[in-house]
Amino acid sequence: MERVRLQESETLELKGTWTDRALADLAAFANTQGGTLILGVEDDGWVVGVQVDDQEVQRLANLITSRLGITPSIRVEEMQGKAVIVIRVEPMRGLVPHNGRYLRRVGSTNRDFTQEELARHLL
Repeated sequence: MERVRLQESETLELKGTWTDRALADLAAFANTQGGTLILGVEDDGWVVGVQVDDQEVQRLANLITSRLGITPSIRVEEMQGKAVIVIRVEPMRGLVPHNGRYLRRVGSTNRDFTQEELARHLL
């Protein structure tokens, strides 16, 4: 088994499994230039794969839409013979909150908008 040549960035997040932290990543993508989250690939590039069926894809779509109010593109792909879930979020016109916070993507991390940035964005 090899690593894939993917590296986390302002527009790419890798997750071995789904956690609610993925919602923060998707909100940050939506508040900046959009981005892609791949479930089934560890941060270091190892492909671990995920168990996936139509119900799981539907569950993720419903969770993201109900918690963030956005509709992502979700598809199942194969990497190194294993199923991964690719979730793509486009940049949004308004800000997308996550648990009362407004996040933006900076490098491979999520940062809170400063008061000044928030004010500028809302105007």
